[in-house]
Amino acid sequence: MVLPALAPLVADGVRLRVATGLTEPLLEELRAGRHDLVVSTYRPHGRTLSAVP
Repeated sequence: MVLPALAPLVADGVRLRVATGLTEPLLEELRAGRHDLVVSTYRPHGRTLSAVP
C-alpha cells in the first residue's frame, strides 16, 4: 500500500494531497506539473515521464 508507506513523511511535516482518477488524465496532469507523483495502473508512454516498477 502506498499511503501507509508515506505516513512517516506526514509525521515529519510533509503535506500530502491525494487525488484519485483515471490513469491517463492523472499522467497528463503530472506532465503539466499539477502533481509530483502518480501511482498508475500502467507505465506512461513517451519520454516525458520516467517510471519505476
